Amino acid sequence: MNKFDFYRESNKSNLIQLCPVAILLNGVGFSRLKYGSQFDQKFHAIMENCAEYMMNQIEANFVWIHQDKMLFLFKNSLRSNFSTIFDSSVADLNLKIAAICSSYFNLVNKPEDFDQIPIFSCQSWNLPTAGEVIDYISLLEHMAAREAIYRLGESVIGNEVFQCQPTEVISQLAAAGYNWEELAPAFKSGTWIQKTNNGFNAFSMPLVEIENKEDFIFNGKNPKKIVRVTPEGV
Repeated sequence: MNKFDFYRESNKSNLIQLCPVAILLNGVGFSRLKYGSQFDQKFHAIMENCAEYMMNQIEANFVWIHQDKMLFLFKNSLRSNFSTIFDSSVADLNLKIAAICSSYFNLVNKPEDFDQIPIFSCQSWNLPTAGEVIDYISLLEHMAAREAIYRLGESVIGNEVFQCQPTEVISQLAAAGYNWEELAPAFKSGTWIQKTNNGFNAFSMPLVEIENKEDFIFNGKNPKKIVRVTPEGV
């Protein structure tokens, strides 16, 4: 068990109000999706719409989306209107948020687009510090990119890609005419959505490339891309 699994499993009763909060929604029933297909583009837009709705419902200002996952982040759980739900037990909180998201998703989409009626499961837990939040998101982005390589490889080449290393899959995709580097960043490492006074801003920039990570996640600042200077003569 890594430290992030430990944090997630440690919150069994109520959330600690002064610590950062992570709420992860995972889609269930989306197996018909084919990575890189036209419907995949449509699905990404659907997920962005659903995330924005949920941000309004639970007063979140920040969310990360990748495929059928949504991760909402809070600096703490001392919220004004939503605090009554945060005061619930973790189990009740998860049930309520999953129900809100599942109901909205099925209200605005056609169930026949999926293998079964799509629903969302929910997990909520504390992370001890803002630095741990950044480390956790970096891990999620790494895992998302790895998943994207294999999902695209499966749709283009077949199940045998799961026996290969990611670099090998990328080479096989290139031989089949698919350039991994040209794939939209949103499908490799996910999309960030910030809620502002003027609406929503979406960014598809990996966290590893962002300089002001904490201000970007918790304080609503625009991301500043890290500028890497190559030494002369290199």
